Amino acid sequence: FEVVLGRMRYCKAMLLHFYLYVLDSVVSHIKIQVHLNILENY
Repeated sequence: FEVVLGRMRYCKAMLLHFYLYVLDSVVSHIKIQVHLNILENY
């Protein structure tokens, strides 16, 4: 049972890292788009 609990915790950690990585990528992408739009408008 302890092994299963450890695996679950490990999976949660992996999912959290993956989620944060995706979130970071999306935010960076949005920032780049916004900068490009500002450059085009001026």
